Amino acid sequence: MVSSCPFLFFDEIFLTQLKECVLLVWKLLNSILDKSPYENYGLIIESLLYGVNFDSVGYSHSGIVTLPENLLETMKSSDLLQHIPADIKKEMFEYLKENLPVDTDNIELTEKDLLPITRKLIIPVSIPRVHMVHTVELHLPAEDHFVVGKAIPVTVDIRSCDAWAPLDADNTPKTFLYDITAPPDLWAVSGKKRAQFIHSSNDGCITTTSIKLSLIPLKTGKLCLPKINIQKHQSVAEDVIIETDYKNLYQSALVVPEFGRLTLSF
Repeated sequence: MVSSCPFLFFDEIFLTQLKECVLLVWKLLNSILDKSPYENYGLIIESLLYGVNFDSVGYSHSGIVTLPENLLETMKSSDLLQHIPADIKKEMFEYLKENLPVDTDNIELTEKDLLPITRKLIIPVSIPRVHMVHTVELHLPAEDHFVVGKAIPVTVDIRSCDAWAPLDADNTPKTFLYDITAPPDLWAVSGKKRAQFIHSSNDGCITTTSIKLSLIPLKTGKLCLPKINIQKHQSVAEDVIIETDYKNLYQSALVVPEFGRLTLSF
């Protein structure tokens, strides 16, 4: 059983991959500028990194940021630096190039780095009230084709479950009706095509009703399988909501002519 709360909440974590890449590289470059004559330009360096093309797809798979080629040259050409005197800009990037470690082509982000940019999104999703779910499946023999005019033994299984019913739902046994319909020019149905079945409610239990039938194909070709409709019995309250899951919806069976016999049309 589920609670009567009309909403179900999902928690999901979204990480901005570009921001993670920028954070990693900026930490590296800012550590180089720290306590240098250019330490006041740290925020500008961070802004410059947002104009760099990082391999975010590779990072999403490996968790490692690969520094792009000509990283410093790309940053140096940005319009954000036009207000910095040319000599200071040149000296700052030469300083970065000289102090950039040789073995820092790949950088890995730690959980401590991720914490400030991790966000949790709560999405309320409306869940309809459903008292009963019927799963209907028609089982045919395991054959790749059938012969026109020859009976096919089949079994219809109806699995009824009330696990999704509200906590305050009525747990008394409920009666339902099934109705097997098929186009009369495609199938002849032999057996109980219409009948009642009972589900004994027991806090999420599943009851299975099996119906034995014979289907006789009347035409050749790919024939759509008969449909099984489920309805409430008149004894069931009107506010009881049911859903039906048809496992064979849009499935077909291949029917071929009887071997050794040929019909000609004039």
